[in-house]
Amino acid sequence: MADDKCHAVFFSRSKFGPMASDRESLVQADYIKITDKKWLCVARSIERDTHPIKPEVVRLQYFRCQQVEQIDNDLHTIGFSNIDFGGYFPAYLMNMIMSSMIQGGKRNGYKVYQKIQGKIDRGEPFDKKGLGADGKM
Repeated sequence: MADDKCHAVFFSRSKFGPMASDRESLVQADYIKITDKKWLCVARSIERDTHPIKPEVVRLQYFRCQQVEQIDNDLHTIGFSNIDFGGYFPAYLMNMIMSSMIQGGKRNGYKVYQKIQGKIDRGEPFDKKGLGADGKM
């Protein structure tokens, strides 16, 4: 995570057992301030010499774009994403993973949005980076 909290690179590796090859991802996320009350997150797969693709794993491809905006005293978000797991992947395993990812992502996103909504409701200021005076969301 960059010092400005607006740029990050994430690396992950997941083991799926004997029915599918291990998968890994290398994703760069950029948080772009459009206005004082509107932000855009763009996350996408990247390649770097620091994390070469290993022959025993499949590098998945990821893209996500999400806009978050404060309108009056509400927080609105809209987004879309695409994940290509690459290679053969059993359908039943894909369904289990996607269900888990969606539930976890919604839960984590909801927690962040609750914090932001709480700051809006309490009238707490956001600094230039969109964070609170304490440097946290």
